[in-house]
Amino acid sequence: VEPPPELFSPIKKFAEVLTFQPNDKMTPVIDGKVTHFYEWHHAGHADVKRMGGTMQRFAGLFSIIYCGFDDKNLYIRFDTEDPDIADYDYRIKFYKPKKLEIFLKKTPEITYKIDSIVEIAIPISFIDVKDEGVVEFIINAQQKGVEIDRTPLLKFTVKLKDVKLYNWTV
Repeated sequence: VEPPPELFSPIKKFAEVLTFQPNDKMTPVIDGKVTHFYEWHHAGHADVKRMGGTMQRFAGLFSIIYCGFDDKNLYIRFDTEDPDIADYDYRIKFYKPKKLEIFLKKTPEITYKIDSIVEIAIPISFIDVKDEGVVEFIINAQQKGVEIDRTPLLKFTVKLKDVKLYNWTV
């Protein structure tokens, strides 16, 4: 039995904002590398290294999680502290917009690549994101069936319609 997702949020509250929301549509190259500096520029991101682990403030495997979207896909990227990033099995457990588990190596509907970073493309239709939705998920890493680390519950806003009307500057 899996514990409720609220238990994966840190107990200690921080004064600073650690999660930034996506501010425009984006379409990265899913190659497991930082293809160019601006590739993930419009993505939201969460500095989970600064957040610490689930219940404590210590550095775990994950460092930064990025989340972005275009009209067809939700994109997730994560960087880890371990150079042997491909040695782990990764699972993304969605709580919103619907409950869904994605195992990177076992879910044929997604596209992913693991190299120096992990990049994932998940069809919007597969996770049921509506025009203005919120995605909530946890990523965990396992090695030989044993969980090594997991992120806190991450929340990102996905505005498929009129995203530029909400995020503009002069």
